Amino acid sequence: MTHSCVVRRAVAAAVVFAFAAAMAAQPPQGQGRRPQMPDTGGRSATYDPLKTFAPFTMPQPVNAYRGADGAPDPLFWQNSADYEMHASIDPATKVLSNAETITYTNRSPGALNSLWLQV
Repeated sequence: MTHSCVVRRAVAAAVVFAFAAAMAAQPPQGQGRRPQMPDTGGRSATYDPLKTFAPFTMPQPVNAYRGADGAPDPLFWQNSADYEMHASIDPATKVLSNAETITYTNRSPGALNSLWLQV
C-alpha cells in the first residue's frame, strides 16, 4: 500500500467520522425548535388575572337535597348498611365458612320495594 493510498483512506475516514458526528449532534427532523407556548399572561392585553381568579358565585341549587356545590342540604338522605361478619377457614379441608348479619337502614322518605345484595 502506498503512502498516498493511506492518506486517502485516512482523509475518507475523517470525513465519514465528521459527517456522522454532525448528524448525531442535530435533533431529529421537526424537533429543532421548541413549540410556541400559548400566551398565558405577562403583559398581554388578553389576560386579566383579577378576572381569572375572581370569586365565583355558585348558581342556585337544583333541588332541596344537594346544594349547588354538591354538599348535602337539609333534606339530603343517604341509606347505609352495617355488616357483622364471623368468618373462619379450615386449612385441612380448605373450607371457608361465614355467619353474617347485615343491618340496612333506609333513610329515604319512600319505602323500598326491593333490596339487591351481591354476595
